[in-house]
Amino acid sequence: MQAKGIPDRGNVGDLSSLPLGVPLTFVEQLHKAKRAGTHVDYRMGTPGGMFSWALPKGLPTEPGQKHLAVTQPLHAWSYNDFEGTIGSGYGSGTVEQLNKGDVVILSRTPNSLKFTRSDIKNAPIYNMIRTKKGNWITFIQKEDAPPVIQLYSKEHFKAVPISEVAHIMDKGNVVASPKIDGAGAIATVKANGVDVYSIRRDKNGNLIRYTDYIGGLRNLSIPKELEGRSFRGEVFAEREGKVLPPQEIGGLLNSTLSNALRKKMRDNITMRMAALAELDEKGEHYDPDKMAALTSALNTPSIITPPVYSDPVTLKKQIALMEKKRHPLTNEGVVIYNYKGKPLKSKLINEADVIIRNIFPAESKDPRAGGFEYSLPGSDKVVGRVGSGFEHATLKDMLANPDKYIGRTARVTNYGQFDEGAYRSPSFIALHEGRE
Repeated sequence: MQAKGIPDRGNVGDLSSLPLGVPLTFVEQLHKAKRAGTHVDYRMGTPGGMFSWALPKGLPTEPGQKHLAVTQPLHAWSYNDFEGTIGSGYGSGTVEQLNKGDVVILSRTPNSLKFTRSDIKNAPIYNMIRTKKGNWITFIQKEDAPPVIQLYSKEHFKAVPISEVAHIMDKGNVVASPKIDGAGAIATVKANGVDVYSIRRDKNGNLIRYTDYIGGLRNLSIPKELEGRSFRGEVFAEREGKVLPPQEIGGLLNSTLSNALRKKMRDNITMRMAALAELDEKGEHYDPDKMAALTSALNTPSIITPPVYSDPVTLKKQIALMEKKRHPLTNEGVVIYNYKGKPLKSKLINEADVIIRNIFPAESKDPRAGGFEYSLPGSDKVVGRVGSGFEHATLKDMLANPDKYIGRTARVTNYGQFDEGAYRSPSFIALHEGRE
């Protein structure tokens, strides 16, 4: 008699057939088997077949736990939604579905598998190691972030007018780079890849991992001398040769990994990190030449260093492109490096952080927000409103889910500040991670 959901009991499948870095279906079923006893069946795969394991203790729930996963035959896709009783034969007993969703396989070899659940934010990474008997040991990967992430405090550079930049460069020993307008991040070099984290944390204080949103950062051949080095930068995204605005980048990074990967594939979006400054326990070290050497040695297109402008003539041409919104990397401005101290920044328009206090509705038949009321950081007094710069989908979500936004820090452009603290003509750019 053919076993329920198993086309061939002798076929456990070839894990190398599963694609890396794309959402796959997973299902967990509680199997109260008459012979094997109660256990959790965990499966992942595609309509071509579901790779399966039986876990007597289920998946581990915290780092340090090591759970046995017994290899099972490849199951049919149609069995994913099965619930009920298997009356006799192989697997006889009752089956109840516990969970179903998406996973992404991050790496695999014949004897190891690394994956994460991709339909929820900031999910843990699971590792599976094959035993000599052909079964597997499963455990949660500990987030081994470098100490500099714990110590990091965002630096604020002195701003200078864009009209003075060329004059500063005339003094010599000064270069400039485009100021990338993305999401702040810290990267750390590991033995076989690079992990990237937000400079901010989620509402529970956990690290926010960007590694797999960017892609192309695992399974690299890393020179031994680079292991352990960390650097700060900006995560940005491109489509058809143009950098996406910050609100779109923030939307990708604040969505689930599954949604971000599907959008990247559907809209032909590439995400990268621009490396800007090396980090250690003493802080940030600014040297564009050293950063270029580091990223070159990493040898992945997912991490770049911005171009360097070493003469005023070239710089003026690049600023002109920014003013016309034709620069390939940014329209925001430049960063000036003098190799002897902290960089200077020069923006084409002012920016500021504000705290969202209330969401107000739009005067429209279409149910959506009109924007938000804000206070200045360190105060809960409402001083103004922001009603422009939003995508339509964001406005609809703001009205439907105001608690997702109230208390968050937002970045806005502006044309100066009134005496009472409100900004002139503020326009929304993006949300920061976490809350005030």
